[in-house]
Amino acid sequence: MKKSGLGPLEIKILSALSELNEGTVKQVYNELQKKDENLAITTVATVLDRLYKKNIVERTLINEGKPSYVYRISSNIFKNEKAMSLVRDFLLAFKEPLKFYFAENSDLTPEELENIFKALEE
Repeated sequence: MKKSGLGPLEIKILSALSELNEGTVKQVYNELQKKDENLAITTVATVLDRLYKKNIVERTLINEGKPSYVYRISSNIFKNEKAMSLVRDFLLAFKEPLKFYFAENSDLTPEELENIFKALEE
């Protein structure tokens, strides 16, 4: 399976953005702070720009005294191959919490869950 090249930091920022549905760099930064992520706001801005260049997020220019952007996860993301890599990376990054969630909230057996995650790693 092809890797997307998304790192753990990109996944954390995408996760925070998905909780907001859309947001500015400052709003994404504040969401990360709620989760005790100790990142500089400039790092958040850089990663959001990188995700924009990878067509994973969209951005809209707004002007509130100074130019800034509102980011949202791309509406086209599930129409391209990056989507599958993104989902795969997300699942692997949050493997243990997802195993726990699905074990508690689904009819899947622990063995079936383990097989799913093993298949993702291949």
